Amino acid sequence: MRRVAPTCWRPSATSTSSTTAMSRRCTTTLRGRSCGQRSSTSHSWRSTALRPGPGGRSPSSSTNGGRDTPSTTEPPLRGNRDTEAVSTSQTGDELSRRLRDLRQTAGLTSIAAAEAAGIGQAALSRYENGRFVPTRARLEALLAAYRAPEEVAERLRAMVDDLRAENRRVVVHRKNAPAFQRRIRDIEATSEHVATFQPAVIPGILQTEAYMRVLTASADREVADGVIAARLERQKLLGQSGHRWTQLVTAGALLWCAGSAATMVEQIDRIIEISRLDGVRIGVIPARRPMTVFPLHGFDLYDERAVIVGTLATTAVITESADVRLHVDMFTALSEAADFGDGGRAALAEVRDGYVADAR
Repeated sequence: MRRVAPTCWRPSATSTSSTTAMSRRCTTTLRGRSCGQRSSTSHSWRSTALRPGPGGRSPSSSTNGGRDTPSTTEPPLRGNRDTEAVSTSQTGDELSRRLRDLRQTAGLTSIAAAEAAGIGQAALSRYENGRFVPTRARLEALLAAYRAPEEVAERLRAMVDDLRAENRRVVVHRKNAPAFQRRIRDIEATSEHVATFQPAVIPGILQTEAYMRVLTASADREVADGVIAARLERQKLLGQSGHRWTQLVTAGALLWCAGSAATMVEQIDRIIEISRLDGVRIGVIPARRPMTVFPLHGFDLYDERAVIVGTLATTAVITESADVRLHVDMFTALSEAADFGDGGRAALAEVRDGYVADAR
């Protein structure tokens, strides 16, 4: 069997940026069929098809224990929020102009207006510059501060509703990674089925704390601790009734040695352990498995209602049905190429044995 030698990376002890240094080489193997040989078993993730969450709730229209989810619950009035809809249309230009005119008519400076409405001055500036659309709660606070006539207020409410409807298909989250991890948990808590594909990293719901530490080594320590704590909290949903998980792990993610061989041994043991929990299906896509689809990024699916896609700088929550459907179809094709159950665990065990040999 051909052996594959992945590079094992560990953060440099002297690095003060996101740059990492190669610390050692790890050699391991991955069970897989030769290119051209198809899997003998066809697995369809639709056998546990995504369905609406308990009570028909969705991540775009529900709350969990009073905690807001990414779209409908209004954020606190004060604070610099980067998740509001971006204004790019003529309606957005008119809204920003009218808000500015109302403030000036009321004889308020931007500082005084922000204070009266209970919002940040930076947020008010973005609304008046047309860069962002206020939530209804923030709009009402501004209308009250400006003592806007009801006729004008109704027109502005309609503008905000129209603009936010135009932009609700993608909500982009920036900064505050620990808070977003908690938002993901709220979405997962209201989802019956969570399906994840990650091509180069172990899915977060499966990660050990040691693996997380390697991933967050270049981040601020306080931020890293917050992300890790929130992610470990999310993992408590695994094995609970009412929740099902389909997680796809690639050969690339398994052979990408995070930190050390010992870290990877612990990580793979954890994946094998989780794979035996009720409601959890973990599929492994071997390195030489023939593929007909080529995803450009990882993603998480929630009951065919929403998709979360992460980049280096931002994370997007997508709820547009056509866009969600594209990811559902992609996940279906990827699942058909994966080994589940005992076959998947055998592939994981073989990779683990390779790391054990490297650690000696």
